[in-house]
Amino acid sequence: MSLKNKLYARQWGFIKPLLAAVILLGLWLAGVVTPEKTGVPGWLFYIVLAIVVLFAVFKTFWGVVCILSAKENARGKCAFALLHNKNPQVKTENAAEQYALLATTFYEASEICFGSAKDLAGFAADPNYLPPQKFDEQGDYRGDSQYVNSIEGMLHLDKKDAEYRLAQPLAASWGITNGEEALEQMNALWASAQESANAPAGQDLQQTVRDFGFAYDGAAADTSGFHVVRFIWVARSAFTLGYVNEETVRGALATAAAFIAQHYADWRQFAFSYLLGYAQWSVSQGLGAMSYSLFVERVNAVSQALDSQTSPLHGTSLDALREALKQ
Repeated sequence: MSLKNKLYARQWGFIKPLLAAVILLGLWLAGVVTPEKTGVPGWLFYIVLAIVVLFAVFKTFWGVVCILSAKENARGKCAFALLHNKNPQVKTENAAEQYALLATTFYEASEICFGSAKDLAGFAADPNYLPPQKFDEQGDYRGDSQYVNSIEGMLHLDKKDAEYRLAQPLAASWGITNGEEALEQMNALWASAQESANAPAGQDLQQTVRDFGFAYDGAAADTSGFHVVRFIWVARSAFTLGYVNEETVRGALATAAAFIAQHYADWRQFAFSYLLGYAQWSVSQGLGAMSYSLFVERVNAVSQALDSQTSPLHGTSLDALREALKQ
């Protein structure tokens, strides 16, 4: 069984506990299984029965949520306009910084993918549609994505907003609460990028990404793209929160851009490398029933980042980056 099919099957993991609960309830209602016949104290029997039923209800509910989520993620459209900072506070100074930030589009795209009927109608009417639920009363964007055209990732962050949107994710996922920890994680991610760059991904992993619908027929790729994108994301998030200074984040962007220019033939190979790394990571994380839906969302979003005319990547190329770095 392919990895895609295995992940798909996880969504239906609720079937067994649901059948078990139905059978047990049926036997109880038929008088076949009762406290008297099993010799189990009544209070214990009914506690066990309730636990089995509640567990089955929860698993069924979550399974249905995951299945519906996968369908919505498959048809979702990316609101790329949300990634554009209309008023950058710390502006990019060169092509290296611009392209390093553009590389994060492959991650940010999954944060701005919307598949509800209302949002899809909005996209049909306007390719640059912005979901109104993502803005506060003052008109400021309040989502989880970061800009890809400014050094700072987010704007107008009060203490509570910064804590919820950046500080908590950094602390929970990365153990980052200060500058020292941020630098430690950045160094670790960069080491992972360099290490994985020398180890092509296995054919099974590459086939999995293709099975999910990503179009790629180029040379074999590795998983380094995933680590590069996360390296940039952590650096920018740490800068936005004030954990690291401007010089540090600009240095990180320059380093990432040089690696991208040298290591990948084009954006599509970079995207494939990113998805390979994501596939490897998602399997190791044990995401359970939601893993299939999240994979569908990621591949859909990355594909749109490459192909949509509203994507920040539209009209750019790694050849242009290489030419800029020569100057």
